[in-house]
Amino acid sequence: MNSSVMDRRDFLRTSAGVTGAMAVSPLACSHPADTPSAQSGEWRNRVSGMPYRRLGRTNMMISRIVMGGDGIGPGENDNVRLAMDMGVSYGDTAPQYMNPDSEAGYGELFQSSSVRENYFINTKVSTFEDNRKKLLKNIYESLPASEKQRFDQRALEILEERELLAQDYLGRYGPWQEPGAKTTALITAVAETYEHKIDRRKEYYQHIIDSIENSLRKMNTDYVDQMMCPHGADTPEEVNIPEIFEAFEKLRKDGKVRFLGVSTHTDPAGVLRAVTKNGMYDTVQAAYNVNNMHRVGPAIKQAYEADIGIIAMKAGKLFSSRQNPDWPTSEMMQLLNDKEPGDMKPIHRAYLHILRDPHVSAVISAMEEMEFVRQNVPLAGKAETLIG
Repeated sequence: MNSSVMDRRDFLRTSAGVTGAMAVSPLACSHPADTPSAQSGEWRNRVSGMPYRRLGRTNMMISRIVMGGDGIGPGENDNVRLAMDMGVSYGDTAPQYMNPDSEAGYGELFQSSSVRENYFINTKVSTFEDNRKKLLKNIYESLPASEKQRFDQRALEILEERELLAQDYLGRYGPWQEPGAKTTALITAVAETYEHKIDRRKEYYQHIIDSIENSLRKMNTDYVDQMMCPHGADTPEEVNIPEIFEAFEKLRKDGKVRFLGVSTHTDPAGVLRAVTKNGMYDTVQAAYNVNNMHRVGPAIKQAYEADIGIIAMKAGKLFSSRQNPDWPTSEMMQLLNDKEPGDMKPIHRAYLHILRDPHVSAVISAMEEMEFVRQNVPLAGKAETLIG
């Protein structure tokens, strides 16, 4: 029996508020190096020409390119249909995407049972960390100046110890990331002392339950294949919150969620190591690209060897001038040219390089326009490796 699954079973058996028999995520083999045959995996929307790979112990066979949640809404989901026609079998969404119509866009598609049955869908508990940070920030604001100063200093130490603002680690995927990293460091410091003051049953456990149930209503489905919580973990501490696992187990037992994942932008290596150690998550969606791969790659390999499914995100973001007119910098271009030379567009070479990593099941791409679907989905077939 896989040790990480045993860890989850042991935790859930002893956690407060969780009762009854504990089910185990299905494993197709006793060791992740024993790549199972295609027949042993769970398939949906299998299309000739699209390569598929097993998503860790979920046993889901997913397309090497998967669909992001941007550019999707009611009446705006032809990009999903086209991607499915080309073999994409997995989609990602969240309550906050498209302000906030992405889930409703999927709900329109899922009115057809044949679409739902041919598609793996993941949603996120987008407001979990926002709510947690707000509660802890309120506690911080209530403290005397001397104690605030102590926590400010501890936050600086966390940033420095973990090198969270290093140029070759922090992606700066948007203007939110650097201030977000600083805020999260402060929240981590405050939580070490004061998290016990929060009504965790209401603000953590019930918050997750309510979020998923709202997502199911919007998406016109009885279940999601996976939920990610936190949505954007920035520290290892954020993936060791017992109420997340208790809420997931409740939702799993009720047939509303099948697997548990986490996404991470700002400290992906630290989060991956924590997930691998605690054994509670089935998958990680991690920021992984030519800029940070020397830091993140070893942690991805370690997670893969623990049979955790890896979806890479932000693989091409650094080379998208649509996101930042100052990108790519000359340093970024030199790095890409060294790692993935060729005549293709920089953003496509950036995708290809991460797709070549044998420890990555898939790369997620927003593909908010039909043109991007046509350009990006075929990259999956160009980057096949010997492991699949």
